[in-house]
Amino acid sequence: MLKEEERKDGWFGRSCADELFSKNEGLYEVFASRELPDRVKEAIEKDLDRTLPAMKGEKKDALRRILRALASFQHEIGYVQGLNYVAATLLYHVHCEAHVFWIMVQLFKRYSFTEYYRRGMPGLEAFFEVLRQGIQLHAPTLSKHFQREDILTNMFSMKWALTLFGCKAKVEHSAAIMDVFLHVGWDFIINLSLSLLIEAQEAICKLPSEDILVFMESVPCNFELERMLKLTSVLMHKTQKWKLKKASSAPNMIITSPPKEAAEQKKGEYPGASSSSQPATPSSPSISSSSYASSSSMPSSPYMSKTREISKSSSSTIASKSVAELAGSSQSLPP
Repeated sequence: MLKEEERKDGWFGRSCADELFSKNEGLYEVFASRELPDRVKEAIEKDLDRTLPAMKGEKKDALRRILRALASFQHEIGYVQGLNYVAATLLYHVHCEAHVFWIMVQLFKRYSFTEYYRRGMPGLEAFFEVLRQGIQLHAPTLSKHFQREDILTNMFSMKWALTLFGCKAKVEHSAAIMDVFLHVGWDFIINLSLSLLIEAQEAICKLPSEDILVFMESVPCNFELERMLKLTSVLMHKTQKWKLKKASSAPNMIITSPPKEAAEQKKGEYPGASSSSQPATPSSPSISSSSYASSSSMPSSPYMSKTREISKSSSSTIASKSVAELAGSSQSLPP
């Protein structure tokens, strides 16, 4: 994983937010100063106090401005609970407000956050289904117990996905998760979720339904990071060899390359940005499969055969790397 001192520039560059920032200098301040509906401002204020304990004083004010700017930028989505944890994780390590804002923009543009946070949350629905199928395949005993107790994956994994575990995991674990997520994408979050469940399945299978959801609150809190990264690597390696028979028909969860329009611009210039102090109101980035360049920056999901048909993504330059390698583990993994 990245060293703490490397994350500030590492995340900024890895997400390609540096390109947007350099071509749109001053635009963050414009979005941050725009007036928002009272309901949006109230929702942000409520969530500020629920976020990381370290987000106080100047950090809290910075997080407020970032979330308001993002709500203005993603005007069709506004503010959705969960974004506060993702932004807080970034701010805790990156420190610069404008840099955090542009990384968040790239999470929507390159990492399909739009599909997770827009109305209907189709990406999140696909996440639940893929996780359910993964449990059925890799932890059949746990799957049967969930069925007996009427436990659905959306009952416990929504926060995991929407916050990238930022609402539950330790600060240092959240940072390591972000390290790998920016390389691999949602496939890593799915497999990490599955790894946590496999690790805890013995305890879960002893619990009745009323206690399972309470127990699930603690599952992402105290896991052993190195062990979970290794287990996640093994799962991702195995699932590259087969496809599920029943794949989700929801829109593509995994963005595999940057949009063509971004590459065709002056490398990083935000669409609609102008030299005036009041740029045109931005529209949400396109998610269609036709809007992606042929070269891929993240591997496609090994689970979702249907979404692979949609995206038709090419092989990734990092597809052969394990999660443990991406996170800096020096120990080899099983074949």
